[in-house]
Amino acid sequence: MSQRVYNLIILDESGSMSIIEKQTISGFNETIQTISAAQRKHEGQRHFVSLVVFNSDSIRTVFDKVSVDVVSELTHETYRPNCCTPLYDAMGMALTKLRYSLSETDDYKVLVTIITDGEENSSSEYDGRLIKKMVEELKTKGWVFTYIGANQNVEKVAATISVTNVMSFESTPCGTNQMFAKESASRMRFFDSLPLLRVRITLPPEGLHGNFVSLAVVAPGQRQRRSGQHFVPDLDQHIVAVEADIPGQRAIGLLDQQIGAFGGKT
Repeated sequence: MSQRVYNLIILDESGSMSIIEKQTISGFNETIQTISAAQRKHEGQRHFVSLVVFNSDSIRTVFDKVSVDVVSELTHETYRPNCCTPLYDAMGMALTKLRYSLSETDDYKVLVTIITDGEENSSSEYDGRLIKKMVEELKTKGWVFTYIGANQNVEKVAATISVTNVMSFESTPCGTNQMFAKESASRMRFFDSLPLLRVRITLPPEGLHGNFVSLAVVAPGQRQRRSGQHFVPDLDQHIVAVEADIPGQRAIGLLDQQIGAFGGKT
């Protein structure tokens, strides 16, 4: 059992990005390596990547919730800067699609990263007001947004769409390399900060044996906490619902084994 982490990257593909095309491609590929490293480091996390690139000629989904294990590298064939910057349309379409696809999903985190070297200048379906409202709604659901921009007042522009996590960069080869390095470090810190995975299990009255960080027993009208190596519910109900905070997939595997041994189920 794992916590799903969805990494949505909305990447400017307008003509002005051509001067930093090489660095953008390599920087994105390094970001994927960072996400992959985070999944190896945190066994309780399963990472998925969505990449949307945009210009006024097209808004394209390159990857859609693809497991980081099988994400292919970005290349000069899949990233071709051209035309203008329909930032609002790209955000509106990407956020709407991901929100709809996760509407029946529980226990997940979403990290949205917008990277652009210029301001909005060619959207036709969405405006700043609609994007601001959408971002605010999704933030109440725990979605995290980061706006990374060049050639603009980044804090001011991001504030108009209710994004407070910002980073500015110089749209030069050196500046772009530095930006992606900072972005990867910040991303890893975010993954490190995610809370321990919360697992819901059904527990039989005989109890469980194993090393548990904590167990929260949930029953009508009462809530108890237990920790240590042995847990038996002191409740009248023969089956109770339990929430367990477990630090990593290895411990989760132990928990599943013990649950099965006692006839319980996740």
